[in-house]
Amino acid sequence: MAAASTNVSWEDKLWMQHHNRETVMFYFAGSLFYDRTCNNERVKMQHPGQHVAPDELERALERMTGVEYRLDHADEVAPTALESAHSLYVIHKQLRTGPPPLQPTVQCHYYVLDGVVYEVPSLRALLSSRVQKLGWLLEGAFDECWAAARGVKPGEAAEAEAPAEEEAPAAAPAKAAAAAPATTRKRPLGGEEDGQAAGGGAKRQRGST
Repeated sequence: MAAASTNVSWEDKLWMQHHNRETVMFYFAGSLFYDRTCNNERVKMQHPGQHVAPDELERALERMTGVEYRLDHADEVAPTALESAHSLYVIHKQLRTGPPPLQPTVQCHYYVLDGVVYEVPSLRALLSSRVQKLGWLLEGAFDECWAAARGVKPGEAAEAEAPAEEEAPAAAPAKAAAAAPATTRKRPLGGEEDGQAAGGGAKRQRGST
């Protein structure tokens, strides 16, 4: 799947309230983050119509090379009289390579929070987002410092510039009316009197229609 998937999420409202640590991998397999060419699917195809236990799946994946998904963490909170149940599962997408012993390399992290699947952003993307936010905050701070150095409060500076912005649109129609030719005015095409009042230009226009 494309790498730029950290800004989307996935959920199945029909099943999201019924999964647990035993079935969350089946739930995750229906998401858009799941690669159906992975080794997990190959193991399922070797046991058609059968439920593969997590321990059995783990042993089978350890003997295979390629992309696989593994449940790394599960945290389940039982419902109470005041709150509903909550759950958090962390899933790793990893690439297992040979020769034996086959060592997996984690490629992506996903988490399932209360039935909603997300991809964990990379450290680079996270730092880039924080730096952009920091730049926006610094720009606002510099604007306030500059306004304070001029002895004008930030709110007063905006109010002082407002009248100049309101006068500009009022002058524009007057200039446009002075520059516009008289022939640009449109009149309803009526009888012969309208054509004579409009002049030769109006007659040519009507004749062309």
